[in-house]
Amino acid sequence: MKVNFYVLSVFAIIFMFASCGKDDAEKTPYDLSFARTKYDMTTRGNSVPIMSGNGDYEIISSDENTITVTYDPFGGSDFGSIYVKPQKTGKADITVTDKLTGQSEKLNITIHNAYLSLSVLGMEAKAIISDVEHKTAIENDLKNKFSFSDNEIYILVDNSSSTLYKFSSSEKAKTGEYINMGNYSLEEESGQYFLSFEFMDHVNKYIVDSRAFTPLFPFFDFKVDNGTRLLNSLPMDKEYPLFEYFTDEYKTEYPDLVSARIAYIFLIDYPWEVDVPVKLLLEEQ
Repeated sequence: MKVNFYVLSVFAIIFMFASCGKDDAEKTPYDLSFARTKYDMTTRGNSVPIMSGNGDYEIISSDENTITVTYDPFGGSDFGSIYVKPQKTGKADITVTDKLTGQSEKLNITIHNAYLSLSVLGMEAKAIISDVEHKTAIENDLKNKFSFSDNEIYILVDNSSSTLYKFSSSEKAKTGEYINMGNYSLEEESGQYFLSFEFMDHVNKYIVDSRAFTPLFPFFDFKVDNGTRLLNSLPMDKEYPLFEYFTDEYKTEYPDLVSARIAYIFLIDYPWEVDVPVKLLLEEQ
């Protein structure tokens, strides 16, 4: 009886493995597929979701000086995704081969510069002084020194030139019809940061207030030897101010003045979410 039990157990195990092997053999493999074969993305990088496949791939970049690629089994879709990490602007192909089926797909990737949009929401002139009459006089005068206008749009380009475009409205920004073109820079002086907008006819230098502006610091990777570059991890749709201080300008006439400043309020757009106008894309090529 004991021998028969062991014999039956062995047959049961063999039958179980045979059944599993049969089930595995009967499984229909997925065809390798993507939503499309051409992708435009910025130097921020992005993921290309795999619409279907079998989970084991060979992924080759035609030019690793332009893009490198890795497989993310948990991102993008139920079948994972391919993360594209750009090294520079340009074009490269990704060849994806499903090792189970041998199927291959070639993806054409074009890398553009990243664009950061800043929308002017408003301006506020403020003087801190005890005399109400003097306060009103200074604040009215400060309004004549506004360097922005309501609804203006500024687009910063993450390129080696730190290109800056100025638009009169969001409608003009969508078409790429800018009214001025210049450069931007972020500088550090004695622990204080300054954001400058430089155009042909003028330069405006704004103070980055550490108390109110700290959340915006991640927008910039300040490198002394390589200029200003925008970073990947940016909060979406946040409002932040820039400041200009004019205290010294009024101190002689108003010695008890504590502070005179203008605050400019901006709406910040995440670079991946900015619809870059075709006109600007053509100009960067």
